[in-house]
Amino acid sequence: LAMAFAARRSPLLLDGEIVAVDRDGRPVSFVHLQPRIHQRRARSGNDPVPVAFIAFDLLRDGNDDLRGLPLHQRRARLERACTGVTSEASGPVRISEHVVGSPERLDSRARAEGWEGLIAKRLESTYLSGTRSDDWRKLKLVKTQSCIVRSEEHTSELQSRGLISYAVFCL
Repeated sequence: LAMAFAARRSPLLLDGEIVAVDRDGRPVSFVHLQPRIHQRRARSGNDPVPVAFIAFDLLRDGNDDLRGLPLHQRRARLERACTGVTSEASGPVRISEHVVGSPERLDSRARAEGWEGLIAKRLESTYLSGTRSDDWRKLKLVKTQSCIVRSEEHTSELQSRGLISYAVFCL
């Protein structure tokens, strides 16, 4: 990431995430990223778990604090600031896909490709550091369920003493 922006004369503060990608450069489940969590140095291009940084937002451009600007202005600044170092679909540094208006096509694609979710943001929203607001929503596409699994063991020795062995696993 630092190498991608090394030619810039002023610093950027980006909001984004590191994601694991498959051989074709498509993001995959967070589970694939976990083996890299404690890795301290970048590896060669032959890394068994390649990653990409996906920028969502630009919070600071040089000395300019952009958090008070509406999303559509920050997005335009992000695209200008990242010209030449990012791509939308491939490469180690990317800008998130951005759809204004009806998101049905992106939603259909996300479901077909098995994305974990989408984020919906209001175009006029400002960036609120350290807090959540109704101006953005996380739309989960992967269905999960939390449950409790209980296992009991009945043996004649335990039953003779009026005992049952059991374990409860919370997921």
